[in-house]
Amino acid sequence: MKKIFLVLSIIIFASFIYAAEKNNEGAKEPALKAEEYVAKGIGLVKLGNLDEALSSFDKAIAVKPDYSVAWYSRGNVLYKLNRFDDSLAALEKSLALNQYDAQSWLYKGMVLSKLGKHDDAILSYYRAIQLKPDFAEAWYSKGIDFVDQGKFTEALDAFDKASKINPNIPDIWLSKGYVQSKLGKYNDAISAYDTAIQLKPDYADSWRNKGIVLGVIGKHKDALYAFEKAIQLNPSDVDTWNNKCVALIRLGRFNDAIKASTIAIDLKPGYADSWYNRACAYSRLDNKDNAISNLKKAVQINPGFKKNASNDADFRNLHTDPEFKKIVD
Repeated sequence: MKKIFLVLSIIIFASFIYAAEKNNEGAKEPALKAEEYVAKGIGLVKLGNLDEALSSFDKAIAVKPDYSVAWYSRGNVLYKLNRFDDSLAALEKSLALNQYDAQSWLYKGMVLSKLGKHDDAILSYYRAIQLKPDFAEAWYSKGIDFVDQGKFTEALDAFDKASKINPNIPDIWLSKGYVQSKLGKYNDAISAYDTAIQLKPDYADSWRNKGIVLGVIGKHKDALYAFEKAIQLNPSDVDTWNNKCVALIRLGRFNDAIKASTIAIDLKPGYADSWYNRACAYSRLDNKDNAISNLKKAVQINPGFKKNASNDADFRNLHTDPEFKKIVD
């Protein structure tokens, strides 16, 4: 009797579980408030689940079409997905609902910059800064847009303001150093890169850029040290290997320079600069055949190196060579 009762109990329990599972299969996601969908989407963005985040923001908008935060969040994630036209449309909707949202003006500027509409982008950053004068990110983004336009003096002014508002953002100091080097303010650039490195010791880009400036002012040993630090942090950066090659050539370490340029070429076979610099190193070793073959490859990729080579002291032992002349003429 006990066995029969136990079997019946098991059957009833299993039937209950099956019925519950069937009910769950047909259950829909519980309806959330617009604010809850936005919060969920922001969490998904932080996890890198951008498509799911977009879906969550769309649900927020479906629940509450006039919710400016949801439209801003949609524009933000579309920017991250490189869907710039769609991002712009969402941000304009956000601003139509709330024209005083500095964050929306910032992202609108960033989108316009990506679309090549630099004048409109600058106006958007200006509006963001009007609303929030201590908005370091807006000053920084404005500076980046000026860099893209080659307006380095204006860019430096924007980065100066950004770094005064928030001196703890390494990217601002990196960008500030870059424009200072473009303006010939090399010591200031090195100081800016040092600040970026203090804030973020593993910032390979700052080490690389510092090395480039040190090379420009003739401090090739210090430049080499900076490039080696950058390579430790990011061994796959082609530019750093190429610049290390240049530093080694200037230090007379031609065989080491060839090794560095070879690594750069292995990483990026179509990088003309590395072929050119390897040709320079072979030329300094009086290895004519390898110098000529590497120079041919560099010119094939980038014909602009013809002019460089014809005036480059590293090729002075080849300037009268017929094969060399054939390449550069």
